[in-house]
Amino acid sequence: MKRKPSGFKIFLLVICLSVIYFGVNGGYTFSKANALKNSNMLHGGDSVYEITSGTNTIVIWHTVHKDQVVLVKKKWGLLYRVEDVSQMYPSVSEPKTLFRTWSAQMNGKKRYEAIIAAQTLDPKVKSIVVSNDSKDADIADHIEEIKNSSTFFIELPVTNGYAATYQVLDPGVSTGFVFRTLDQNGSIISTSR
Repeated sequence: MKRKPSGFKIFLLVICLSVIYFGVNGGYTFSKANALKNSNMLHGGDSVYEITSGTNTIVIWHTVHKDQVVLVKKKWGLLYRVEDVSQMYPSVSEPKTLFRTWSAQMNGKKRYEAIIAAQTLDPKVKSIVVSNDSKDADIADHIEEIKNSSTFFIELPVTNGYAATYQVLDPGVSTGFVFRTLDQNGSIISTSR
């Protein structure tokens, strides 16, 4: 006598096939490497920097002509998708030694999911401070002054010339970032928007 498949097994099979079908058609893959490879925004190049924050990974993707910052999100513990890509641009005040970018997208909770990244070619730079204080008025030259006049402040360590972070921000905080490069003693080397 043959046993019929139970309803529960059929249900699990349908769920698994649905996850695979909708995941693949929604841009999801089963590995971070495949998510990066399948992204229409990345052509050639290599990963030169990577940092993970929870289920989110920021990858700095280097090509011959440009560096891009990529946010890869992990869903349900097994699916990966590129959610945001932002190109690095030279800073106005330090166009040959500092490249930076930031990008923010509003999520369903009315908060911004932001990627912030910088690249420095100056070997003296050991960290990069990103804040939203006003650079146009009196430029603060001490870290404590910057902290006190900012609603957003973060100091990012530089690794192999790169620094990056993923942050969830309130709407009033996520604009007008100022990038400052610091030496090993915490002294400001340069300031740029």
